[in-house]
Amino acid sequence: MHPDAGYDTIKLDLADTIRGLMQLARQRQHGDNAARAQELLARLAEDRFQLAVVGRFNGGKSSLMNAVMGQPLLPVGIRPLTSVITSVCYGSRPGIEVRFRNGSLPAHGPVEDLARYATEDGNPANEKGVQSVIVQAPVEKLRRGFYFVDTPGIGSDIAANSATTERFLPDADAVIFVTSFDSPMQAEETEFLERVREYAGKIFYVVNKSDLVEGEPRACILDHIRNRIRSNTGESDSVRIFAVSARDALAAKLRGSDDELASSGLPELESALWLFLTNGKSREFLTRILERSRKLLDAERFYIRIWQAGRLDGEAHNRQVFQTRMQEISQNGAMLLGSATAKIRSKLPSMLDAELNRWAVPPWQEKIGTSLVESWKSWVEQQTRSLASLLLHIAGPEIQEMLRLPDAAKATAANLFGTGAISSSQSASADLLERTRMVFTAAPEPPQESISPLRQMVMSFKWTSYFARRAWMRAADEAMRAYAEEVRCRTVEAALDWIERLFREASSRLQAEVASLTSTLESKTAEEDVRTLDRLEQALPATQGAIDHIREDSMRGDSSRRPTRCHICARLAQAVFDFLSQEQYALATDPERQARHAREGGFCTLHAWQYESIASPQGLCLAYAPVLLARACELHAAGATGPAALIDAVEAAFPAGQGCRICRFIAALERGLALEIAAHLAPTTDQDLPGLCILHLRSVLQAGVPPEIACRLVAAEADALERYARDMRMYALKHDAIRRELATEEERYAYYRGLAWVAGEQTIARPWTTER
Repeated sequence: MHPDAGYDTIKLDLADTIRGLMQLARQRQHGDNAARAQELLARLAEDRFQLAVVGRFNGGKSSLMNAVMGQPLLPVGIRPLTSVITSVCYGSRPGIEVRFRNGSLPAHGPVEDLARYATEDGNPANEKGVQSVIVQAPVEKLRRGFYFVDTPGIGSDIAANSATTERFLPDADAVIFVTSFDSPMQAEETEFLERVREYAGKIFYVVNKSDLVEGEPRACILDHIRNRIRSNTGESDSVRIFAVSARDALAAKLRGSDDELASSGLPELESALWLFLTNGKSREFLTRILERSRKLLDAERFYIRIWQAGRLDGEAHNRQVFQTRMQEISQNGAMLLGSATAKIRSKLPSMLDAELNRWAVPPWQEKIGTSLVESWKSWVEQQTRSLASLLLHIAGPEIQEMLRLPDAAKATAANLFGTGAISSSQSASADLLERTRMVFTAAPEPPQESISPLRQMVMSFKWTSYFARRAWMRAADEAMRAYAEEVRCRTVEAALDWIERLFREASSRLQAEVASLTSTLESKTAEEDVRTLDRLEQALPATQGAIDHIREDSMRGDSSRRPTRCHICARLAQAVFDFLSQEQYALATDPERQARHAREGGFCTLHAWQYESIASPQGLCLAYAPVLLARACELHAAGATGPAALIDAVEAAFPAGQGCRICRFIAALERGLALEIAAHLAPTTDQDLPGLCILHLRSVLQAGVPPEIACRLVAAEADALERYARDMRMYALKHDAIRRELATEEERYAYYRGLAWVAGEQTIARPWTTER
């Protein structure tokens, strides 16, 4: 790769490397690595630069995004968002696309439906199984080619929210880290910032809610935050912090008040963002993709090292030990499940008592008078948000060990065969923990024999005697507590089901990892994989060098000025069609023309089938029956003379090549058109040059043109070939990334146009050179 390559060139070369990694992972049945490679290809195909907004719950992340976009697209409030990644990108029409974890087709709807999928009120504990939501909005700023990503806040009582945000961090190309003046840089934010810095190359620090403080307190808070960031990052230079009021900024934009907007502090942040997205985005984006490609390559290299170490003499014992250790790890997983189950059975019921007792006490009349089932469902909705955290508190060590079972298999192999440390699959663990959320069974139906009479009493309660009311209240209290006990049993059963499903999926990942490692150790054909990895790895330094010196790509010009057809090919194609149209009429009606056609042996193989495409079956029979009869007579005559003449006779019966009239017609016309173009080319630099395929460029140069014109023609030809090659590679990238809908018209037809540019158009192609 040239060190001064442009953005598109670097991107496509990087896509070639990632494609090679994806194919290698698929061949070796490493599904996770193949999926990650395909996601990287999708990022490249979409030019999806992800600017993630992260921070503490209720710090104003969604409000800040709304202020930057100038419209209230995202829901805000004191309630946390559910554990769903919400991205905002440009779209000509506003709307949302909801993607689900179970692989079902995405759902589409208006922006107003966003709260149904991305908030705790509309989607408690993510019961709808949403993976992500993409909001499309006609916001001009989003045309700059980036996705604005809202992440669930850290620090809420929803354990999956922090896991979701941490899992997304490796996919963030740049980060806006948001804290607020009312709770600046809490300990959990400082700890979270360390994880952010592991992945993000560019971080914008924002302190929201600047309208809450002024003067010296404000300056003291900013100094405090700056010192916390410095101590976290180790930077001695000044840390730039943007103090904004997202609420005031959005209100100012909606009112059209420039003065209020300036006092909100948002314009300074926007200026820095747009400067980065204009000048630094391309380099940062490609750098992040390259880093992820290296990690993917290292993940595949790990298995190669295991294979290489396992082939050494004396390693047979370690291979046997490996199988034994894998059985031990699997047994340990079963013990972890048993321990976690025992803890949940013993501790969870008592932890639920307080909430259930509050739920089951009076006013019991309201519960009985409406519906116990609906009351239970309401309680579940409130408690589901904290039950996952409660289970982590009860059996956290066992759960974490279960999540690390696949890593334990890789670590064991690495230790046995001395291949060094391995990278943790923490993101996969976070995803696993999130996807196996608490799921409750249906609410138990209340005992009708005791509840129905009580429900009737509610209607006549004030008309009964004191002693009757006391008896009825005792009966109602007993019925409610009995029902609460059944609710508690159902809750514990659901928790046990949750932990068992968590174990099953972790165990499934463990078995898949063991199968990959075993297959690697037993492989006998990994030499080619080693060479493939070496080749892919050797391409990365050149790519890194090109990224460091990236330039704007000259290919991104106006596509409307690109030649879509060779000038000579287009003229020849029309002339051949006209020639064949006249010829098919003559061959169907003129016996003399038919006899001549027979003597010439018909058309060459290529033009015979072109003739077939426009002639009628009757016309073909009339034109080619004499040809077949003439060839038959020649073969009969050759057979009568003896075996020596047979080969020559068959050769003579072969369809005409240089004698094909259409080939001679094309050759003569081609020379004439080349001379015509050469004669009209003037030695001026501002003259538009005709589009020429490489075959007809040669014809024009052979016709004789001045040296300066020849240089311009060759340079234009090189540019055209590069453009078509880029379109072809871009289409291949979007095809492999399963993003074919993103292909432009130029990319969809690049396969034909590119081929025509190096081989000439199919309708006028000749498989041999025709001389007069």
